[in-house]
Amino acid sequence: MSKHTTPLPLATLSFVKPLLTVLSLCGLLMLSGCASNNTDSSGAQTGSVDSEQTFDANSWKTVIPKTCQRFTDGCNNCVRNLESGVAACTRKACVSYSKPECLDGVISGSANAEPKKVVYQCESNKRLEVSYGQYVQNDKTVELQAGQIILRDPQSGTAHLLNRVRSASGERYQGDGLEFWSKGSDAMLRRNGQPVYLGCISQS
Repeated sequence: MSKHTTPLPLATLSFVKPLLTVLSLCGLLMLSGCASNNTDSSGAQTGSVDSEQTFDANSWKTVIPKTCQRFTDGCNNCVRNLESGVAACTRKACVSYSKPECLDGVISGSANAEPKKVVYQCESNKRLEVSYGQYVQNDKTVELQAGQIILRDPQSGTAHLLNRVRSASGERYQGDGLEFWSKGSDAMLRRNGQPVYLGCISQS
């Protein structure tokens, strides 16, 4: 015996159709909201990963160039043997470390000379800066021993520690393959025996 299915009235069908449409839209909106929350959550996690960089006693091994001989590890001052790579550092205990920095040409010590800086104007519009007794650069101050100078080359942005050596005339300083000679207001600079800056005249 077959069963008859009574067809739904047209009024009922016209009501069900919009209802299904509304339910579908609600479902899509809910899915969209979940995806948005996941994205925000993911973004928050990514932001936490990009936290401020921290340093420790071994950070200098990756931050300091292998060609740098004198440096600070962020707490202690160190001197490295460029051939073996072994570094000897002071032993100050530190709770936290700042970013390691290369200090080639810079040492600490008690100042035995009156601090001064002499600026030289050389041929080809080149300049040299020579510091005696004390070297100041940005927020760093380095005390120099008597017989030491810091020679800064503004063209290359490098600074070198030079020590005074015997000279038949004038003053002569050597270090890092450089030789700085001065007499009165005249000066010159050589690197590995070859002239670098000639005809330098002091401006201060």
